[in-house]
Formats: sequence, structure tokens, C-alpha cells
Amino acid sequence: MEKSNTNSLVINLSVESNDSDIPSEAFIVKCLQSAWHSLPTHLEKNANEISVTLIDNEKMTSLNKAFFNKDKPTNVLAFPFSSLPGIPSQELGDILLCMPVIHEEAIRFSMAFLNRFSHMLVHALLHLMGYDHLEEDERATMEALEKELLSQQGFSNPYES
Repeated sequence: MEKSNTNSLVINLSVESNDSDIPSEAFIVKCLQSAWHSLPTHLEKNANEISVTLIDNEKMTSLNKAFFNKDKPTNVLAFPFSSLPGIPSQELGDILLCMPVIHEEAIRFSMAFLNRFSHMLVHALLHLMGYDHLEEDERATMEALEKELLSQQGFSNPYES
């Protein structure tokens, strides 16, 4: 895959979780920057600012219910930013990661916590870049790119235990 040589991603990190096992800011930035610079070159990277917020179950349940009518927490939500016509913006979108759910999934899937956390970061970044997994062909494309981006950072295939 050709690599992009565009500007770095600007990451605004906020920790609103009481979880005792939070990855360092340096880890989060490195993971996202690596994925960003390895994205396929055909993707437009006009916007390069994201907000990443680490939250707990209560906040995620509230957001998941408000936006998707699901009264339970989920691992990650990604909200792409849409600027007003004619008003340029560098904002790409918001990523919200639910720390307790990611910890539970790491245990359930028998994977290291940082592998699961990194997978959710990359997964959310791809959503902000327009990828989705609602249809089978979209899912296959997105999963293949996730595996490649994570492998380049030394993480195992998130779809194999």
C-alpha cells in the first residue's frame, strides 16, 4: 500500500474515565499518527484534527442511547465532523472510547488490553475517514485495512484469538 506523506494528525485527548489502566498520551498519539501516515493515498486528508475522549460506561450508555437508541455501553463511537458549506475546517471528528468495555472485550477475546485498545483507535479513525462495516464488502475492506495498520505497529490480528 502506498503511504501518505501529509501533515500529522492533531489530537486533542481528554480523559473522563476513572479507569485505573489508561494508556499513556504518548501511546495513543503514536498509534493514531502511525495509522494516519499509513492510510491509503487516495483518501482525502484535508482535515487533520480529532478529539479523543476516554469515558466510562455511564457516559457511553447515555451517548449510545441518544444517538443510536441503544441503552447499553459500546466500545467506541466515532462522529465525523461536517463543516458548513463554504467554511473550511481542519476538524475531522470525535472518537469516544469506553474503557470498561474495552477492558472486558480484551479479556473475553483473550487479547492483550493494548491490542484491543489500539484496534478500537484504528477502527474509529477509519470511521472518521469514511469507512464502514454495514455491508459485507465494506466490512471486509475495513477489516483488511485495520489488520494492516495494526500489523505495521506490531499488533496481532484483532480478528484471531
